[in-house]
Amino acid sequence: SQHFRLFCLADAAFGRAGHAVELEAIGRQFTAILTTIATAGSQYDRDYGRISALLETAPGRDGLADRVTDLLAGPALGLDVERGVLRSAYYDGVRIQLFIDGPGGPDGPDGDRSAIADLGLFDWVGQLLGDRRARFIASGLGLQLLPVLGHPAR
Repeated sequence: SQHFRLFCLADAAFGRAGHAVELEAIGRQFTAILTTIATAGSQYDRDYGRISALLETAPGRDGLADRVTDLLAGPALGLDVERGVLRSAYYDGVRIQLFIDGPGGPDGPDGDRSAIADLGLFDWVGQLLGDRRARFIASGLGLQLLPVLGHPAR
């Protein structure tokens, strides 16, 4: 369908040392998204199984990619993280997608994983302000998918 329901989050701030703005925003947004997914699982009596992340970064962003990987895989979020090369100019060097596995896992009889959320860094606020220090981090969660993904909880 051309119509869908999207839950969006956004953070904008001036950059700080060690990519602090980006890491804090990613942590806050994915905490909210994972909490929403867990709540939907209870509401719709669904088991979403393993949630994994695909972190795509542009060449030259290895330091940030390592920090984001540590954040995503760490105890607060606990995601399995796959890394790849970002091939889209739409994002400002970083894109993270979240996936929910089918009941048999990504290689199981029920097929592939389903994308459920997307987060990216963007240069839009920096362009508007004429200041490259400005950061903008935004994410979206496909709410319309939550009642149908996963499988019935046992």
